[in-house]
This record gives sequence, structure tokens and C-alpha cells, in this order.
Amino acid sequence: MAWISSFWDWMDATFGKYAATVLFTNSFAALFAAGLLRLCGRLAVDRNTRFHNYLVFCLGALVGWALGMFFVPYGTEDKPIFEDISKLASVFFSGYALSKLDRFLEATMFDEKKPKAESWVRMGLFCATAMLAILVVVTNRLYFRPDGARALTFLPETVDAVTRRYPVDAITDAVYVGVLRSGAFVRSQ
Repeated sequence: MAWISSFWDWMDATFGKYAATVLFTNSFAALFAAGLLRLCGRLAVDRNTRFHNYLVFCLGALVGWALGMFFVPYGTEDKPIFEDISKLASVFFSGYALSKLDRFLEATMFDEKKPKAESWVRMGLFCATAMLAILVVVTNRLYFRPDGARALTFLPETVDAVTRRYPVDAITDAVYVGVLRSGAFVRSQ
């Protein structure tokens, strides 16, 4: 039974306090991504359609990745940048893009008032891939913190307490550049 305790200590040191959440999410995300890739190939009638499905898969993953990073910024340095980006994006989407969405959907998703099955399948692939990428990015950015410094993401006033507890050698993530620049760290003995 001692090996279980040492195993969980290793898991905490490697993956952080929420090791089971990180491993579960990443494992099932890999399985779902493999299933979606297989579906991209199985739903295609020819080679050209298959590559279109793969392109939609990649676009969905990239959009989901960007949205996941947007929803969970690292530290206080990223927050103002993402707030500015969100203001610009909301102006664009609420003004121009939303006004064109109706015509775009009519032209691509329907053929003389009848739905195009292929277009709806691709929309489903895009949405499923984007949601999967958002889930993985958000989970990893929130919970994959082996050094225990998750508080830096939300509570900048705890920087001093975290840096006293963890020596410089334990801070390996580039996110902590601001902590290192502040000089509020201790050197390991």
C-alpha cells in the first residue's frame, strides 16, 4: 500500500494537485480526437471530401485552442491583452459578421430551402472539434500546475507567498517571467 502513496505523490509532483482530472481529460480527449479523425474519413465519399473534412477538423481545433486560451489567460500580464482583443472581436462580430451570417448560412448550408447534409456534417465536425479543444486547453491551463502556483492565474497578490515556498529551480514555466523579474524569489540551497 505504500506504493500507492508514493504513486500519488509522484502524480502530484508531475501533474499538480488535480492529476486525475488532467489525465482523465487528456486521455479521453485523445480518444475523442482519434474518433473524430476516423469520422472525417468515414463520412467522406471521395478523397477531396475527406480532405475538406480534415481541414474543417483542423480549423475547429485551432478556433477551440484560441478560445480556450482566451477564456483562461495566464497571470495578470495576459488579462489586459485579452480584454482588448475581446473588445475588438465583439465589435467585429456584433457588427459586420453577424449581419453576414444569415446569408452565409443560406448559401452554404441550404440548397433551395433543403438542408445540405454534407455541410451540416462539417458544421458538426467543426463544433465538436472546437469544443474538445476548448475543454482540453481550459482544463490544462487551470489544473496542470505541478509547481502548485495555480494561484498566480487569479490572485496576483499571492506571488510573494508562492515564490517563497518554491525555489527558483522549481519554477520552470515561462509564465513566471514576471515573478522572476520582480526579484521576490529565493534561491535553492
